[in-house]
Amino acid sequence: MSDFFKDFTIPSLKDWQAKITKDLKGKDFEESMTNNYPLEEISYNANYHYSTSQVEEEYPGTGDYKRGGRFDQNSWEIMAEVPSDLDAKAQNTYALNALMKGNTALRLDFGNFSLEECKTVVENIGFEHIHAFITVNNEEQFSFAQEIANQTENKVRILSKNSVAKNICIDAREVLVSGGNSTQEIAYALHRGHEELHLLIENGVSVDNAAACIHFKLGIGNLYFLEIAKFRVLRKLWSFIVEQYQPEHACSKVATIEAQSIDVNKSVKDPYTNLLRLTTECLSAAVGGADFIVVRPYDQRATQKRPEFTQRMANNISLILKEESYIDKVIDPAGGAYALEAITEVLEKNVWKRFQALENGEMDTFVADVNAIRAQRIASVEAKKNTLIGINKFPNITDEDNTWQAAEKTVFGSELILERDAKVEL
Repeated sequence: MSDFFKDFTIPSLKDWQAKITKDLKGKDFEESMTNNYPLEEISYNANYHYSTSQVEEEYPGTGDYKRGGRFDQNSWEIMAEVPSDLDAKAQNTYALNALMKGNTALRLDFGNFSLEECKTVVENIGFEHIHAFITVNNEEQFSFAQEIANQTENKVRILSKNSVAKNICIDAREVLVSGGNSTQEIAYALHRGHEELHLLIENGVSVDNAAACIHFKLGIGNLYFLEIAKFRVLRKLWSFIVEQYQPEHACSKVATIEAQSIDVNKSVKDPYTNLLRLTTECLSAAVGGADFIVVRPYDQRATQKRPEFTQRMANNISLILKEESYIDKVIDPAGGAYALEAITEVLEKNVWKRFQALENGEMDTFVADVNAIRAQRIASVEAKKNTLIGINKFPNITDEDNTWQAAEKTVFGSELILERDAKVEL
């Protein structure tokens, strides 16, 4: 049997640079080998070599948890978000259908339902076999949800909009939904998470129990490597923050992360391009080590919906990545890649700087910065500097009779959907 490493010569840095220079055909080497993303406020090199790169020896499930909190597999829960505008019976039908088609987790909102309606929503759902987030809005709903949670082994988290429940969802996804970038999103997540952690501890909750109450919801953007890196950065920096409070158990430093797709770059005029976008986005969240992934139907905010088809397509993306690509079998498959480690390091520094500014009370400046990035994002699409197939380039030759709903309000202003909000001539 041949020795692989002896049969092939290991190229030196000069060998690679010479090859790259030849392939560039006269283009400037330094300029070509630098990736600049002004909207993301980040830049990094496009080529790395083992002789000039250093990778820390880290293992998943240990240390700062940058490589994830798991050490046996990389599985994630395929979560379906049950639309809250449906009546109780319709929500139940939607939830059961989602579970039958491969979802392993549900997000439910009891809204203003009566106790009987809440019972209708959860009828025949085997909560002992799945994970669930249930949002409640009064004491009666909380008591009912608590009965459900008591029958499971920490698989049901009860959330509340009015502090009835103890579990807290830090919804940083709204930063991306509003047009902001990943640096801002993670900084905001850490800031809000730290606020809630500190408040719980001040109210007599132990640091271990307080950390267990908090989970993060992030959006999934379209820059593949950056998205992988941001999940790693959130875990590493959250671990550092929790560590300052000296938890008794190391697992308390592991962030629980829910990743959810966004509509900023989606199209209802060229709908099938969304399947490509959603696939790479879901893959980046899975490789990044998200615990829960919600691939939303791409027409969820459209005026004309095909929920049976689009929800099934959304489910299938995670199913294919698991059942056919085995992404759930390898822990942190991108770990140790020189480029990804470099992106993670740059992003970490940028995020920490933003986080410190927020901790110093600069929220007004932060909101202004998010909206500034939003404006730049729109301008970039309108000027066609940022290409979005079917939105500002290569329009669909088939006329799709569909539009987006009016913009929803967010913490930072309003949601951004570039196909709706950018003025583009095709």
